[in-house]
Amino acid sequence: ERNKIPQSLWMRAEDVVAASLRGLDRGAVFVVPGWKYKFFVRLLNVLPRRLTYAMNVRLGRKMRRI
Repeated sequence: ERNKIPQSLWMRAEDVVAASLRGLDRGAVFVVPGWKYKFFVRLLNVLPRRLTYAMNVRLGRKMRRI
């Protein structure tokens, strides 16, 4: 449900589609639209795997309770 995710993390569908189509034109297999999501992806690549695993476990538990 959309109300379980903070409004600030949502992107307009038009923006996601536009970024996806640009990526398709460039031959990209994966597209990360928006600066917030690019920041999070880079951050996850820098953090130790053990920490990202713990964060995912905790977030998974939280999402199941909601």
